[in-house]
Amino acid sequence: MAEATPAAFEALWAELRLLLGWQQGFGLFLVFGEDPRVASELRQRVEDATRLRTGLLQWLRPEALDTAINQVLSAALYPEPQYQQSKAPLWLELTWQPTNPQWHKLRQQVLAALNQRRSALEQNCHRPLFVQLPSLWIPEVVTWAPDLWSVRSYVAILPLSTSLATVAHTVLSPNQSAAWLSLEAEFAASNVALEQQDLFEALLLARQTLEKARAARAQYGDHPK
Repeated sequence: MAEATPAAFEALWAELRLLLGWQQGFGLFLVFGEDPRVASELRQRVEDATRLRTGLLQWLRPEALDTAINQVLSAALYPEPQYQQSKAPLWLELTWQPTNPQWHKLRQQVLAALNQRRSALEQNCHRPLFVQLPSLWIPEVVTWAPDLWSVRSYVAILPLSTSLATVAHTVLSPNQSAAWLSLEAEFAASNVALEQQDLFEALLLARQTLEKARAARAQYGDHPK
């Protein structure tokens, strides 16, 4: 994870870890991004955070077109006894060949199949379900799995494997307070990401800045300080 964007990744993980600590039974966590290093780090952190309560995470990455749907449905709805009893998280990695039309269609079919079984998932999948998809697949989920989208617990947009932090800090005034410095750094980083047409990184950083700004307003009120 040395090359991944530290601030964005750590902010994402802080939110996700908090949700996992509260999670009881089924929860749908959508993960968008295909960088194997960043995804592997997040998956490992999920496993480390839950293993004492549930056991080892189950990672499924189907690689055959003709068996992928059955593999996914079987793991989600009819888990093996050790996973059924431990309620360990299930991570479905569905990032196979993001530009291949056949795999693109299969991903749509997998999402539709899971969507049709939303009630069964909520009744039978008593554990966190992570579905990892290519980075540009949010519209596809809304189209092919609208019922699942409506009950999602969290959406994680994985950052890129390049750091924008040093660029952001070069535009800041050294006389600002620590809290404002942090807010402006994230806002500047969001603008840099936007200029580089990295919309997902820009969205993640902007959302993080907004939440911190709301917290600052709640603490200090509306006066200039």
